[in-house]
Amino acid sequence: MINLDSEWLKTYVVFRLMFNYGLNKFDIEKINSKTYDLETGIYKKTIHFDSELVSIFKKEGINFLAYDKDTIYLKLDLASDYLGKKITQEVIRETKKRFQLLCPYCGEYFNNDTQIFGIAKIDILNLNGIVVCKNCLDKI
Repeated sequence: MINLDSEWLKTYVVFRLMFNYGLNKFDIEKINSKTYDLETGIYKKTIHFDSELVSIFKKEGINFLAYDKDTIYLKLDLASDYLGKKITQEVIRETKKRFQLLCPYCGEYFNNDTQIFGIAKIDILNLNGIVVCKNCLDKI
């Protein structure tokens, strides 16, 4: 687990919740004992947080991000000061898109990982080959 002081830890968790899970300030504001199961790491009965975030919530307590929606973005300002660029939900969303590839066959986005993609040989428009996800590669 990453060792960060309290303010950086909050910034880190807010960023990870936005980047990894697509949560916005309204979702993060609602993380509490009614919406998040501290033992299983499941939020709103559908999102299962990774083991590092589960560990942070267990160690710091369910309310360590207890902010209203207008204060949550202030946590990102700490990172913005050091990066020299304002970090917003839109910046995070665009950054995530740059780390993903779209499979032209199934239309799903996948993390940019060579284990997930392959090149399919095709003769459409003389392209010779396109990059598709492994699931679609097996079907072609």
